[in-house]
Amino acid sequence: MSNLEFRAVAQNEVADYVNTVFAAAGKSASPEFIEEQAEAFDMSLALAAYDKGRVVGTLGSRALELSLSENVRIPIAAVGQAAVLPTHTRMGVIHTLLMQTMQDALDRGNPTCAWTSSDWPLWERYGSGVATFSASHRVHAPHPRDFREEIGSTGAISLVTAENLKAVLADLHRACSNRPGSVARGPKYWHRLIARLEAGKSPDVLSDSNGLPRPFYCLLRDSQDTPKGFAIYRVHQREAAGMPDCELELLHISAVDIAGEATLWSFLFRVDLVGSIRIGHAPLVPALKWMLKNGRKLETLSVQDHIWLRILDPVALFQKAVLGSTNRPLRLAVVDPVAFLDPFTIEIMSDGSTTSAKLTDDAPDAALDLSTLSSLVLRGLSTWDLVQSGRIKIETPGAESALSACFMGAPAPFTDTSF
Repeated sequence: MSNLEFRAVAQNEVADYVNTVFAAAGKSASPEFIEEQAEAFDMSLALAAYDKGRVVGTLGSRALELSLSENVRIPIAAVGQAAVLPTHTRMGVIHTLLMQTMQDALDRGNPTCAWTSSDWPLWERYGSGVATFSASHRVHAPHPRDFREEIGSTGAISLVTAENLKAVLADLHRACSNRPGSVARGPKYWHRLIARLEAGKSPDVLSDSNGLPRPFYCLLRDSQDTPKGFAIYRVHQREAAGMPDCELELLHISAVDIAGEATLWSFLFRVDLVGSIRIGHAPLVPALKWMLKNGRKLETLSVQDHIWLRILDPVALFQKAVLGSTNRPLRLAVVDPVAFLDPFTIEIMSDGSTTSAKLTDDAPDAALDLSTLSSLVLRGLSTWDLVQSGRIKIETPGAESALSACFMGAPAPFTDTSF
């Protein structure tokens, strides 16, 4: 460890950096892919561990925004590309890179950093908590008559080219990113994604899948011709007993409101010769379930933790957070398991629309670790479950009800992209 150098990545070291990311996962990267990935992350924010000038560990980040509510977004450091070569594991490489990345993010004014799921014990050990979950679903035998009568339509949907969709996609996705947990993505992200889809590849950069069907792009516009939603899907041609039984693979669906989402779903249910719709990434209980006459037609296939948050500046974060009414100050004693932050007690007061937060020396109402508090930021977990499981220790009578009122909210947080 003492012989390793930790520093930012120079431009002429990008290929070595990307190759290390993939070698750590047991994969190789083509020159074209190296170039693509070099654009994916802001290399000025990337760190690496060097052994005699060779990259042996990596960690990158992006400057993005996270939606706390419909009208409140905060800057975050979206961390990824964490990798260590097998020759240098168990040497504290990731620890050093993570601690430096968190300090850099805090110095840039980010109250929190975030990463997508890969290693639950690792992220929790560094004070991160599960903030959003993702599920995959399948709709069996979709038909337009499956929708409840009260589900109307709004606007008009048309199939468009990739270029037509790319022209509006970044602004449209930002307008759609109004749910807690949403992370609006810029043009570079969407251009890279569509380029992969057009080339017959999986959206997952670590997947080796090739030769997949080219996608379809549908765009929802209102009566003023303003884009209000979009969906991207593929149709996998299949037969059963000599009859078409295709599978529609939904790659993405977003709309500015629930009426627009219902219109997009109604369109997808009208695609002919489709025996099932596979949804790879969606909320645990998507709104679609309640749009159907028979909610059991939507089968949940798998559930996965998705976005993890790690609080860097608790006062700055909770002053911007949208929480439920506390009716009185709520004081929480918090311990950071990795000691990036000293133990602290934070006092939170919310009237349901504005929140005040400050550090205090007063006796706490409850005690918890930073991982648990980070999980509560988006108000998607049950505080009752966390109390019962021992993750939160109640110190004063009535604190359990105050916690529940403060941190329970709707809708359930969801992040529709990864990083």
